[in-house]
Amino acid sequence: MKIYVWLLVMVIFSSCKHDLSNPDGTHEPGPGEPCDTSIVYFDAQILPILRANCAMSGCHDDASRQDGVVLTTYEKVMQTADVRPNNLSGSDLYEVITESREDKVMPPPPRPRLSAAQTALIARWINQGAKRLTCDQNASACDSLNISFTQHIKPII
Repeated sequence: MKIYVWLLVMVIFSSCKHDLSNPDGTHEPGPGEPCDTSIVYFDAQILPILRANCAMSGCHDDASRQDGVVLTTYEKVMQTADVRPNNLSGSDLYEVITESREDKVMPPPPRPRLSAAQTALIARWINQGAKRLTCDQNASACDSLNISFTQHIKPII
């Protein structure tokens, strides 16, 4: 019986991995890891906003390249949209989506402006370093630090 309990405990703990390699306690998730709600993910959250509102024919798609800006991929956003990681006020992308002058507003009328939530998300992404972090939106979080024998293991046995 003890061997089965030991094996069960080993299976549970080996299925969860914790990366504690960064001395400052930070961790940047990668493919296969669950998403962290405090982190903004470019491909999952920012790119859909840009594609739906900016990267279209006549504006900032690959063919139109209005003002030389292409907002279709992470690489092109970083190369052409003057995004300055951790520098919100110095990033042209943020400046044009928050512009108040009608002749400078992006997206231009009659298209609706980005919502406050979309603008705030882009601001968080820039302030977090404008990185292209990835995660697995279908992965479930696994926390082996909060496992107890009485609550989790004993009911299985």
